Amino acid sequence: QIKQLDEARAEEALRLFSIPFAWAIRRELIVGNLNQVDQYFGQLVQIRGFKSAVLAKPDRKVTVASDRRKLVETFAGLYPGANLDSNEITLEKVGNGIFRAFIPILGLNKSLGMVVLEYLPPAYPLQ
Repeated sequence: QIKQLDEARAEEALRLFSIPFAWAIRRELIVGNLNQVDQYFGQLVQIRGFKSAVLAKPDRKVTVASDRRKLVETFAGLYPGANLDSNEITLEKVGNGIFRAFIPILGLNKSLGMVVLEYLPPAYPLQ
C-alpha cells in the first residue's frame, strides 16, 4: 500500500512538473530555438531519475532527443500506440517502475510538437 501511495505521489509530481516544462519548451519552439530545447533536455537527464527526453514535431519526426540514437527513429517507432495528436498530458507506467509522460506542446491554434519524458522515481527503503 505504501508503494502504491509513493507511485501515485511520484506520478502527480511528474504531471505538475510537466506543465511549466511545456511552457518553457513552447516558448523556444515559437522562436525556433531547437538548440535551447536540446540544452534543456541535456540538463534534465542529468537530474536524478530523468532517463530520457524526446521532442517530436507534428510531422512525427524526432527532432531533439537527449539520446542522439533516437534522432533516427520515428515517434511511432519509439512509442508504438502513443497518440501524437493528444492535447492532454498523459502518463503511463512502463517496465521497471519508469513513468513516461507525453506532454503536448501547443501553440495558439496548432500543435507544435510532443515531448516525451521518461522518469524513474527514486526508491525509498521501507524501514
